[in-house]
Amino acid sequence: MNRESKAMIAHLGFELLGMNRIGSYSNPENERSTSALEAVGYSREGVLRQWHRHGESYLDVNIFGMLRDDWRASEQASIAISCEGTPPRAFLQGL
Repeated sequence: MNRESKAMIAHLGFELLGMNRIGSYSNPENERSTSALEAVGYSREGVLRQWHRHGESYLDVNIFGMLRDDWRASEQASIAISCEGTPPRAFLQGL
């Protein structure tokens, strides 16, 4: 389910909203989330050190990115996705 939801987000961003780049973050300790991002085609771009504050602690965060060309070349792009309705106007600002 995790991989499928990430594939759906990429499809919506690139094909429906016309975005050129999508970024995502993961907790370095959450291997399932990191693996799911890589399986869908996101590239690991680095680590934001002590970027996220959680209570009194500061935690590192992995940063990932995917470009539209990378998405279109991936196997995930061929998965049929059905979207109904229109996106909220706030989603379309700046596009």
